[in-house]
Amino acid sequence: MPSRIKDGVRSAPYMKSLSPRVFFQAPDLSALRRDGWAVADLHVHTSRSDGLYRPERVAEHAMHLGIGCAVTDHNEAGGVRAAAEHRSGLLVIPGIEVSAADGPHLLFYFPSVRGLEDFFREEIRDRRGMSPYMAISRSTTDLLAAAEGYDCLRVAAHPFGYAVLDRGVLKCVENGRLDRDVLKAIDGVEAICGGMNRSLNRRAAEYAAENGCGITGGTDAHILSQIGGTLTCCRAETAEEFIEEVRARRSRVYGQETNRFVKVIAGCAISWRFLPYTIPSIAVHAAQTAERIRAGRKK
Repeated sequence: MPSRIKDGVRSAPYMKSLSPRVFFQAPDLSALRRDGWAVADLHVHTSRSDGLYRPERVAEHAMHLGIGCAVTDHNEAGGVRAAAEHRSGLLVIPGIEVSAADGPHLLFYFPSVRGLEDFFREEIRDRRGMSPYMAISRSTTDLLAAAEGYDCLRVAAHPFGYAVLDRGVLKCVENGRLDRDVLKAIDGVEAICGGMNRSLNRRAAEYAAENGCGITGGTDAHILSQIGGTLTCCRAETAEEFIEEVRARRSRVYGQETNRFVKVIAGCAISWRFLPYTIPSIAVHAAQTAERIRAGRKK
């Protein structure tokens, strides 16, 4: 549902929006910088999980584009420090994407690399399975409760995704697999995810507009050509300020979904990274599918 445009948004030629904060169009970096926005792709994967490129190469590419980024590897924190230390002038928002046992993916962002590493060491590392980039042995509710003890931003990744898998918190609330009270523990939603289709992203943006929650945007990049297609914009200079702006609901998101051809290339890259874990990955999918079927029968 379109919402009222505020703060002079209509007057800017590059701003066309579903809501006052979400814009489905390619980011105009020159215009955004001219207006004083810091920009960052808040959903990027590296070879430390299922991405194709090393964190240092990702940092170089983001620097070349003139944007910041959040390295959000699946159940892994090592790539963040590598990226941050490789290019000291790059705005790096420390992050991690965690795959919950019951399906949803959650993005956690931290003001410092050390804070992320503490969270990873205490809450994630020893709960990974034989397929390390897939579901850990903690539920969505358990993960969100654990995160309350840390200074971090809790965001629902691709909240209505995917097509046949329960990878989004809002999708699981909608189909009854999660209680709606879980949303109280979430600080924001990923309003545009480059890996999703437009209809699912529009639903996420509409939810954010109707509920006044924090928003982020990112490409869910696994290869370099995806990076920068969707950006989160804040008036900030540091990772801590960036996170606070999102929490205060002052961020904006600009972006478009990744085209199908690039998605196919990225999919091949992801498949290659999962190849050593084929059997345990199949076991994880089978267990989650069985649980989804049981839940459906109970309904």
